[in-house]
Amino acid sequence: MKLGDRVRLGFKNDMNLSKGVQIGVKNIADKLSGIQAGLLNLTRETKGTQIGLANLAYGSKGVQYGGVNLAIETKGTQIGLANLAYGSKGVQCGGVNLAVETKGTQIGLANLACETNGTQIGLVNIVLEETQGIQIGAVCYAGKGTYLQLGLLTIVVSGPCYTRVIPFVRYHNDNMK
Repeated sequence: MKLGDRVRLGFKNDMNLSKGVQIGVKNIADKLSGIQAGLLNLTRETKGTQIGLANLAYGSKGVQYGGVNLAIETKGTQIGLANLAYGSKGVQCGGVNLAVETKGTQIGLANLACETNGTQIGLVNIVLEETQGIQIGAVCYAGKGTYLQLGLLTIVVSGPCYTRVIPFVRYHNDNMK
């Protein structure tokens, strides 16, 4: 059922270009400028909001609210139980936040990134490769870079073995010798 040019209601909504609102069980749009609300929302390019159990977007500028949010090249906010991003600029807030490369903030029980330039706040914070920024949590683990860690355990991969795990506060700078 189609109501006007800007609102789509139905079980499965497939649209090439969506400006307005899609409400349904499964919403698919090539380009979305507006709101998608449903159990499953998929877009190639999003400028707006996705609200659902699972939200998937390639090129997202806006907000994803849901159980599981997946975005490739996102600029904006992901709020959900699990947030996954490849190329994130903005905020991830949820139970588990995963990002290949992030510039911004991750807030959750567990935050994992390959590379980050920003802040991680959570129970467990992990950056596998390089970080520039701050980690705040019970356990903070990071590789190369320049960063401040505040936590019960702060862990780094470089340096003498007796300095790799220390409590409370650590400032790490690869350029300091």
